[in-house]
Amino acid sequence: MILISMVRWWYSEGLYGQIGRVARMLSATSDYFSIVLLMRTLFAPFKQISATNVSGPLGVRWRAWLDKLVSRLVGAVIRTITMFSGLITLAVAAVAGLGLIVGWVVLPLMPIIGLIASIVWRA
Repeated sequence: MILISMVRWWYSEGLYGQIGRVARMLSATSDYFSIVLLMRTLFAPFKQISATNVSGPLGVRWRAWLDKLVSRLVGAVIRTITMFSGLITLAVAAVAGLGLIVGWVVLPLMPIIGLIASIVWRA
C-alpha cells in the first residue's frame, strides 16, 4: 500500500513538481539574460553616453554624431555577445532540465533495470 502511494506520488505530484522546478530554472535564466530586451535595444547607445542632442557649429554636431555612432556600435557588439551567451546558457539549462526530468522518470525503474542487466550479463 505504501509502495503504491509512493509510486503514485512519484509519477504525479512529484513529476509535476520536478517539471515546475525545471520551468522556473529556465525562466530565471531567460530573465537573467533578458534576451528580448537586448534585442529591442540592440542599437541603443551603450550606457547612453552622449545620447543627447547637440546644437552648435557643424564640427561639434559631426563629432557628436560620430560619438553616438561609436556608442551604438559598442552597445550592439556587447549586446550581441550577451545574447549569444544567454542562448548558449539557455540551451545548456534546457538539456540539463530535460536530463533531470528523464532521470526523475527512470530512477524508480533502476533496481528493476539493474536486476535484469545482472541476469543478462551473468548468463
